[in-house]
Amino acid sequence: MKFFIHFMEKGYNRGLEGGPMMGEMVKGVLTEVKRIAVIDDTPDTVKLVSEVLAVEGVEVLKAYNGVVGLEMILQSKPDLVLLDVVLPGLGGYEICRKVKSNPLLWSIPIIFLTSKDELKEKVEGLYSGVDDYITKPFEMEELLARIRMIFSRSARYLDANPLTKLPGNCMVQRKISEVLDQKQSFAVCYLDINHFKSFNDQYGFLRGDKLILALAHLLVETVQGYGSSMDFVGHIGGDDFIVVTTVKVADSLCDKMIQGFDRIIPSFYDSEDRDRGVILLANREGILQEFPLATLSIAVVTNENNQISHAAQISAIAADLKSYAKKFQRSCYVKDRRLKQPI
Repeated sequence: MKFFIHFMEKGYNRGLEGGPMMGEMVKGVLTEVKRIAVIDDTPDTVKLVSEVLAVEGVEVLKAYNGVVGLEMILQSKPDLVLLDVVLPGLGGYEICRKVKSNPLLWSIPIIFLTSKDELKEKVEGLYSGVDDYITKPFEMEELLARIRMIFSRSARYLDANPLTKLPGNCMVQRKISEVLDQKQSFAVCYLDINHFKSFNDQYGFLRGDKLILALAHLLVETVQGYGSSMDFVGHIGGDDFIVVTTVKVADSLCDKMIQGFDRIIPSFYDSEDRDRGVILLANREGILQEFPLATLSIAVVTNENNQISHAAQISAIAADLKSYAKKFQRSCYVKDRRLKQPI
């Protein structure tokens, strides 16, 4: 097993992405959408929008008044609602408020279709919880662009880690799939805090959350300062993070992230523990045990020397590297340098 291990210790460095036809406009926009509800009392609007959405195989649910439209939403739970503001029976604002106040429906995006363009109407729409609005008459290209934006924003919002607000597991998997599909060189860095459990046990979850937030901010600032615009920072959960970058800058990013972590981590300990270099915790028998101060481990998986075709390979290599990195009592990153064996 050949690795590159890098310790943040001076002198120690050991080798190891005109006018299209309607179908073309929609293609690729609604690939993950199953059904959209269109609620409007103008038959021509419903017909046009429905035809465009149906091109991509999206199931279109139609209603021409507010009462029927709300019942349709309650029963079918569509992926998105295109909703007219002025409707017979029940207005669009009231429908929106009812949907957004329902814990089973609140995440459904709603776009208002309205002929009104006054500030007062827009403000009322925002108060009702609407996600976006488009003023009639509108071009289908604009409507499709807004739908694309809504789903992209909703996916990020629902998947975001509640503590750090960084992209969560779904967005992480999507990013990894993206770099694999591009078939270019990449580096996927898995990071976690060593001895985080003992830190939490000693100081409580509140300080533990502050440490996780500090690490999140450090990773984002480091990537923004030393990475590229295409780099990605995600929060897998707990003290586990991921950075997707290029092979070219992976080593320097890891160096900077480790330097930053080692600089901030002492401030999270009480002076007594910091001076001692360990924390003392009683086990179940009441005997005090020593636990090291927290360090940062980074497992760096690249396709420099091996062909990687699916995410499971990245996870397997990363698990191996992280296990090896944790053997060292200091912050470090470990990079796989094993060559593919000839058949």
